[in-house]
Amino acid sequence: MVPKIIEYNKAISRCKQSGHWQRAVALLDELRRETLQATVVTYGATLSVMERASRWQDAMSLLRAVLQLPLQPSLILFNAAVSACAKGKRWQAAMRLLDRLDGARHPGRPRVTGGR
Repeated sequence: MVPKIIEYNKAISRCKQSGHWQRAVALLDELRRETLQATVVTYGATLSVMERASRWQDAMSLLRAVLQLPLQPSLILFNAAVSACAKGKRWQAAMRLLDRLDGARHPGRPRVTGGR
């Protein structure tokens, strides 16, 4: 079963070069329907495709879903989502992600936020 996941990961990654973000999402959905276990690599590849296509809302939605799974999210997932937000000129969303990532790395440390 592992080789099949690798093939899906490769196919999703190829979508980044071609700009076919819808195809990447369809492949992710297909792999789930086949009851295969998507990996952090699978989600990272899909987020990278969304980032390249400037689909920041879709990237944020996928990241939120991934964070609910029993996976250890990687920095790559957050980087792709932050980059997608930056491309979409959504700097506030990007900053929230960075703050969340920093909070996860340093639990208990007070956070400094700008406010009025």
